[in-house]
Amino acid sequence: MIKRIVMLITLGCLAVMVSACAPKNADPAAQYYPTYTAIAQGLIDLINTATAQAALPAETPTPPAPAGGTENVKQPDGTTIYSDYDAGFEMTLPAGWIGVRPGNQEFNDALDNEAANNQALKDRMTLDQQGYEPVKDRYYFYAIKPDVVENDMLAYAKLTWSPGDPKQLDQNTLGELVQELEMSPEMPGLRVVSSNIVMNGNNVPVIVIGANWTYDDGSGNLIPLYINILFFKPTDNSTVRVVMTSTKEHRDVIGPDVDAMVQSIKLAGK
Repeated sequence: MIKRIVMLITLGCLAVMVSACAPKNADPAAQYYPTYTAIAQGLIDLINTATAQAALPAETPTPPAPAGGTENVKQPDGTTIYSDYDAGFEMTLPAGWIGVRPGNQEFNDALDNEAANNQALKDRMTLDQQGYEPVKDRYYFYAIKPDVVENDMLAYAKLTWSPGDPKQLDQNTLGELVQELEMSPEMPGLRVVSSNIVMNGNNVPVIVIGANWTYDDGSGNLIPLYINILFFKPTDNSTVRVVMTSTKEHRDVIGPDVDAMVQSIKLAGK
């Protein structure tokens, strides 16, 4: 009995000593399971991180840019945005014009629809289709305003792209283009009446040339025409040329549309 009492007293003293040596607020299980606290804290940290991330606004994924080709999108205000991802530029067609891409189904659709009741448009589109040159000929557009049709002829235009053309856009090129136009055997008698290099609002330099020319339709009819030529470079090694033709009488009607197109030109990456 006495031995048992002594043993109990001894165990009690050891318990008091251990209690006195242990730090305050210590986890009583820590000495046996030292990783419990670390694991618990790690789980708490994960939960807090996930909660914080969930509270952030979701990121809107950015759609990938088209890898190539073209787009021709009609806008609610009647304008049309033509984007050429191969050439590297964008241009806006003013309201009152219809733009179509040759070699594309939309050309055939326009021929079947818009041109069905517009003989001048049908004739012009048919000629353009016959002379179509793949890769080079990118975009045709036609005025469908009733006030720019005369003698069954409407204002029309062709946009062409020349990849691999290192010609610089400067005063020398401007002079060469003027000389080239005035000496063209396809347009005898053509005379340039205005020529300039315009820096548009998108910092794109554009050569703008205006010329008079009288067209003989082969039936004894001489039709005075006015031709606008736009020339710009999407890259150092490529060029784009736009040739717009209308009757001379409608030069002032077409003028604001030409100016709007010049100002709308944007280059990829700018």
